Amino acid sequence: MSRKISSIILALCLLSFFIVKYTQPAIAYNNPLLEISVSGYNFTAGDENEMSISIENIGRANAYDVKASLTVPSAVSGISIVKESYAVFEEIHSIHYPQHTEWMHPVLYVASNCPLGAYSLTLELEYTDSLDEMYIDSVQIGIVVDALKSTEVNLDVGVEDYHVTAGAENEIEVVLLNTGDTPVYDVDLQLTSTSPQIVVLEETGWTFDVIGINSSVNFMPVLGVSRNTPLGAYSLTLTLEYKDPDGVSYSDSLIIGVLVDSVEPTERTRIVVQNFQVTPTKVFPGNESIMQMELKNWGANAYDVQVQLAIDSQSPFVSLDPTLVFVGDLRSNQTAKVIYNLRISGDADAHLYVLQLVISYYDVDDQPNSLNEAVSIGVHSIIDFRLLDIQPSIIT
Repeated sequence: MSRKISSIILALCLLSFFIVKYTQPAIAYNNPLLEISVSGYNFTAGDENEMSISIENIGRANAYDVKASLTVPSAVSGISIVKESYAVFEEIHSIHYPQHTEWMHPVLYVASNCPLGAYSLTLELEYTDSLDEMYIDSVQIGIVVDALKSTEVNLDVGVEDYHVTAGAENEIEVVLLNTGDTPVYDVDLQLTSTSPQIVVLEETGWTFDVIGINSSVNFMPVLGVSRNTPLGAYSLTLTLEYKDPDGVSYSDSLIIGVLVDSVEPTERTRIVVQNFQVTPTKVFPGNESIMQMELKNWGANAYDVQVQLAIDSQSPFVSLDPTLVFVGDLRSNQTAKVIYNLRISGDADAHLYVLQLVISYYDVDDQPNSLNEAVSIGVHSIIDFRLLDIQPSIIT
């Protein structure tokens, strides 16, 4: 076992020696001659790693239009270049100049499932000399993945404006914070209520492409809380699905709380009868008349409003229309007209007659309600005058 470990250590040492410094063979010393040096070649799996590559011209001629391209061979999986894989330098001076070195600082991401060990990258160099002669070189750069970063994926949830009111719709703000040490991707959220008195009315689900480290996202669900919900604390369930940078999927369920600490004052519906009139204005026995009125809602919305005209069997009035009139919904400050065509009996006495109206509806809590209103119609008497032919002598 010790011989095997010694062999691995020796191989890494030789690789390290190779990757620290690589110099092209000096075929023509009067030409540009580029030397590659590498630092920061020890990488950590599960993290981004920055390395430094120096390109030094140790030849006696300047190098022009230098193009450096760093690639990962297709046979190497789990390693990708995320920043500065390509660089262009207009000129790298010869060794006669004090400054004859340029730098690249590529950033490579190593997946957490990448095996520890030595890997090779390829640096392609292309440049010309003062006579526009082209030089193309390929340099193998070694790196060592010798550590594994222990990543922690963690999302915390909090609620702003968690005070809600029974009998009303409540908007709350839910904040999701990434407190882990890695970004999360393809985040899918679903909010549900475990209480029958609380329903998520709007914004039940959300998706986010990415939540960075120490970054947060927020969303604004709307909760409907029943009026008969007892005051107290209630829980909601936030279900999460997301992925880490390596594409590993995670799922979690978080509990968030809301506090029902008040009740919305009951909205009352107030329907009144106004602008009552009878046409013609004088009603006589045996006539037909039109009774017209206006309903106005001064309060909360009323639904399925209907009016029932109740006529006593002893009354001389008879309705020529159905006594039940369906008005429909009557919203706050809205009005509706109700018309009845009536006939008065020919033997009706001159009298003030009272007719009853029953107005029924459903309130905002879908509870049935009704109210009674009375209207009166006066019947005038018919006076019959007859002139007698009386002799004037009798009058005298």
